[in-house]
Amino acid sequence: MTRFESNAKLLLMNNFRDEDKPFSGTHVGALIESFRNDMSIMAEQLDTVSSDVAILKEDVKELKTDMRTVKDVLRVFIPEINARITALEIKTGI
Repeated sequence: MTRFESNAKLLLMNNFRDEDKPFSGTHVGALIESFRNDMSIMAEQLDTVSSDVAILKEDVKELKTDMRTVKDVLRVFIPEINARITALEIKTGI
């Protein structure tokens, strides 16, 4: 639980106990400061996520290139392998 959540919970609990008592400037200031800190933490995490996504994009590009190479190799060699198997089947009488 973040400080913002705990402060909000305390304020709500206090507010329910004494419905006539409004939020004080101190309470609002504490909530705003906590919210500001939470937003700063979220912004830092977003930077980390953005760099991770960029790394993943590069990895996907590399994998696509590798898969294209494998497909090309298979496309060339499968007919040759089929011809060899057919020749062996003819020699063995299968």
